[in-house]
Amino acid sequence: MEFEEYSLGDSDEEKEYRQWCLEQTLFLNPLNDLGANSIAAQDILHLGSVSGEESSKIVSCVGFYNQMKQEYVSARYLLYEGLYNHEPHFSDKDVRLENTLDYPVYSFNAEKVRIAMRMAYSLFDKIASFIQYYFDLSHIPSHKLNIGNVWYKSQGRNKLAPAFDGHENWALRGLFWLSKDLEFFSEMYVESSMDPGAKELRDTRNELEHGYLKLHEPMWIGPDAESRLRDDLAISLYRSDFEELSLRSLRKARSALIYLSLAIQQEERVKDENLDDEKLAPMRLGRWEDEWKK
Repeated sequence: MEFEEYSLGDSDEEKEYRQWCLEQTLFLNPLNDLGANSIAAQDILHLGSVSGEESSKIVSCVGFYNQMKQEYVSARYLLYEGLYNHEPHFSDKDVRLENTLDYPVYSFNAEKVRIAMRMAYSLFDKIASFIQYYFDLSHIPSHKLNIGNVWYKSQGRNKLAPAFDGHENWALRGLFWLSKDLEFFSEMYVESSMDPGAKELRDTRNELEHGYLKLHEPMWIGPDAESRLRDDLAISLYRSDFEELSLRSLRKARSALIYLSLAIQQEERVKDENLDDEKLAPMRLGRWEDEWKK
């Protein structure tokens, strides 16, 4: 399938970034799944028309999705910068660090990749909060809510919540099965992840967020080599392997945001079809212009 060519930006830097996003399938645009075509170089997905008896719910849903999109595209750019900027940053100057002789990675560029993974992974539980709010769920306290348990009547995950049991929304079902990749204890349940690399991704993110994840340059001889200079406390990875895991986490976040957008649009279509003659008045929300993003 051939598409008309569109501009990728004004500067060489912007064009290179957008071309990378296209090639890595990272735009929030279903056309990007068809290939690295310039027509897909825009994050067009949104919630569509959201209705409700109270305007505050409309504003909250649209605003929450806006915030998640902004966090996603910011994480995407941080990852890109971390991967391709190889110049030392002035913020790292005069910061004394000791050499542990195992070729560790310490730099602002490496931290950008770490931040990108954190931001991408944080979106999953935010999506759970969005689902809880949109579907008026209250079966799980908000401080214990996550993308793995939002679907169930209780934290025990023995039975689906009534809002989802037999619910014919295919995008929502896609989001449900994607959530299986993210459950830290998913191996305890029958519905285990369909991604064979999901456990490595979950474990790495957990260590990144709560423990001691150490990155190494290619010259490192690996964790299994005999050496008296072992770091037994750290979970160690080659920098390149961690970068690939960060890219995978961003792709999963993209999929989750796309599923969420399509799921809400389907819910709103069904809601509109089932309304009586007395319809809710639409609330017109304008577009937030690019020149306002300062």
